[in-house]
Amino acid sequence: MIDIRSDFKGGPGIFLTRLRREIERRDMSLFDQKHIILSNEYVSTDNIFVSRVDGVNFLKMSSIELSNFLKYRSNKKFSKLSKLNDVLSMLLGRKYEKYLTPGLTKLFFDRMNHSKIKSIEQSNHIVYQSIYSKKAYGHFCPEYKKNKSTIVNNGVDIEQFRPNVKSLDNNSRIEIRGDLKLVFSGVARLWKRAQEIVKILPILKKYIPETKLYFLGDLDIPSKTIINKLIEKNNLKDNVVFLGRINPDDLPYYYSKMDIMVHPAWFDACPNVVVEALSCGVPVICPSSGGTPELVGKAGSIIEEDFNFGFKEFYNIKKIPKINYSKYALEILKIKKHIDFYSKLARERAVAKLDIRKVADKYINIFKEVA
Repeated sequence: MIDIRSDFKGGPGIFLTRLRREIERRDMSLFDQKHIILSNEYVSTDNIFVSRVDGVNFLKMSSIELSNFLKYRSNKKFSKLSKLNDVLSMLLGRKYEKYLTPGLTKLFFDRMNHSKIKSIEQSNHIVYQSIYSKKAYGHFCPEYKKNKSTIVNNGVDIEQFRPNVKSLDNNSRIEIRGDLKLVFSGVARLWKRAQEIVKILPILKKYIPETKLYFLGDLDIPSKTIINKLIEKNNLKDNVVFLGRINPDDLPYYYSKMDIMVHPAWFDACPNVVVEALSCGVPVICPSSGGTPELVGKAGSIIEEDFNFGFKEFYNIKKIPKINYSKYALEILKIKKHIDFYSKLARERAVAKLDIRKVADKYINIFKEVA
């Protein structure tokens, strides 16, 4: 019996649900006498346990980072504590960073990664989403470097996510327009740097006036605030479109109408949105940091950017590095000029590497090994 625990929120739940559906289509009678659990979090069990770990959290808890975390990411009942933390920061000044930040950083690291690290420690086999993900855990949890592991990227149903898809619900369809159609997909948080894409638009408009940037998904409060200010400041009201949260069945329609996905996330272990876009024939531009370049390859453009492992502030806009706007603009224009070529590369890469059927085969081979 293969027991895939897919009741998680966000990216891990989406991928594991896709994997479970694919495996349920197979004849898995080989495992009738075995009970193998695959989960993204720790499971206390006497059965065979395969841990598919998500990205490690490495927040550096400065005073600003903690206040923003309490305001925007924690349970609402803790949000009022941000004001208390602000007062404490004012009283302590630089002493906050010296005396409180190290302890708070360790506390949050242990708490936010407890289940993941325990699953690595207790599992019969570890599956990392990307080389980047394995390196990240190797840096922050070096004691588990030698544990048996395999790297398997996320996958997608390439028959569902394909080029030139018609909307399943014409009543909900929104027409996609523009001579250059860019897309950012997923929940926009500061560290994903969606706000940086908006800053490229004034450059692109000089060459392609009818440039449109479409946001698929929600924006957190800090990102939305910054993006709205940028739109107003640069007169971009007609160039930015917020589509909000889309019915999952309609996502292929929207992706397939776009020219280029811009995914400038500072670090991202293995984003499902990039897998989806590539499968729909949409080339992707991303930084060299994180696991995204492993997905993209030559099916887009990878912008070189310095990155080193260490505790970082995810929600402090002053500590999040800016992207190179001219380089991004140049690569966007280059890909647009050769869009048919890059779209073909994107689809071919998804078919070759990210097909959920091939990904499921890799997991089944792991199950056979541990059974």
